[in-house]
Amino acid sequence: MLGVSSCTTSPQLIVTWTPPVEGSPSVEYIISVLDENGNWVPLEGTFISNRSYRIDMATTSPGKVLLIKVAGIDGLGRQGYWSPISDPYEVKEK
Repeated sequence: MLGVSSCTTSPQLIVTWTPPVEGSPSVEYIISVLDENGNWVPLEGTFISNRSYRIDMATTSPGKVLLIKVAGIDGLGRQGYWSPISDPYEVKEK
């Protein structure tokens, strides 16, 4: 399960997910965002061990629609399947 919500106290998105129940346990995760050219781009610094991540939206243009996906990485460095793609999130006026 992948969720995207806005933070009420700052211009950030909060991405949360449920770890996979099959395969090797994930020790870290990578998050990718679909860019305007249709390419999935890993977010810098998203090899993280917890199950949530905050995306700074301070420089993102209002009206932009974000799609996000997450994949787990096991202790041997093997990446698992990507999560289903998040629901579209439209960036609001600041």
